[in-house]
Amino acid sequence: MNPIHLEHPYRDGVALIGDAAAASDPCFGCGLSLMLRDVRVLQELLATRSDWSVAAEIYAKEHDRYFDALHRILSWNRELSYACGSAGEARRLRARPLLLREPQRRPDFLGLGPEAPNDEKARRLFFCED
Repeated sequence: MNPIHLEHPYRDGVALIGDAAAASDPCFGCGLSLMLRDVRVLQELLATRSDWSVAAEIYAKEHDRYFDALHRILSWNRELSYACGSAGEARRLRARPLLLREPQRRPDFLGLGPEAPNDEKARRLFFCED
């Protein structure tokens, strides 16, 4: 699933949150968490800034950062779990035994959300390419 994601969830005095701003892959159950994070981030910014348009711009940039990070992690999980063909099957045969023995290889997106490691090193560790 390709996510539905606006490039910038704020424009002309309207800030979008939750699935209206960006919908994650429902297979991994992060939509409610993203919506609640959006609400918290936007509320905190509005409460601490007198210029709400500046607060909303900051929110939009922060939203893009954490949504992109989570989307990256979920795309890895989707690729490992659902990729078709011999390449997908070979990747699962290589990675799953290691992930069972070493669960720390899997980014903890349920616990850490988008703050879980999501750089190239984390990707290689997850796919057992290290």
